[in-house]
Amino acid sequence: MPTSFRVKGFEKKKEMNISTYDAILTLADIFLKTDDDTQLDNLRNYVKTRVAPGIHWYQKMGDRAGHSYVTMQVLAVVLGAIVPVLISLNLSGDYVKYATTLMSLTVVILVALEGVLHYRERYRNYRSTAHALEQECFSCFLRAPPYDKCEKDNQKLCTEFAKNTESYIGQEVSSTLKTMTVAPDQRNNK
Repeated sequence: MPTSFRVKGFEKKKEMNISTYDAILTLADIFLKTDDDTQLDNLRNYVKTRVAPGIHWYQKMGDRAGHSYVTMQVLAVVLGAIVPVLISLNLSGDYVKYATTLMSLTVVILVALEGVLHYRERYRNYRSTAHALEQECFSCFLRAPPYDKCEKDNQKLCTEFAKNTESYIGQEVSSTLKTMTVAPDQRNNK
C-alpha cells in the first residue's frame, strides 16, 4: 500500500506496511524530538509506554471481539436456518433427530453466550477507544485543537494530553464494566 509522509518539507514515498502502533512511535520521535526539554521527553515516554501500547491492545482486543461476534452470529444464523429444513424434510432415522437437536442446542448456546460475553459491545468500545486515542496522538503531535493553545507551553501540552487520553481510557473501562454487568432486559430498554 503506497503511503506518503510529509514532515516539514521532507517527503518519503515507499511501499509500506506499518501498524498504527509503529506509526505513533515514529511520529512521537519526530514531533516530540527535543534537545533538552524534559516535558517533551516525558510526553514522548508517556506515548511510548502508555498510549501506543494501549492503542495496540484496544485494536487487538477489538479485532478479536469483532471476529468472535461475527463467527457466533454466522453460526447461529446458518444452524438456525438448517434446523427447520431438516425437520420439514421429515427424514427418518435417529441421526437426523440427534443432529437437529444438537444444532438447535448450539444455536441457543451461541445466542446465550452473546448475551453474556457481549462481543458486539466490546468490539465497539475497544475500536472506538483505539480510534479516539489515535486521534488524540495525532492532534497533539500536530498541535491541532485542542492542543493549538499549547504551542509554547509544553507543560500545558503534557497535562492536557494526559488528561484527555486517560479520560478516554477511563470511559472505555466504565462502559465495558457497565455493559458486562447490566442485565439483558435493561440493555434492551435503552
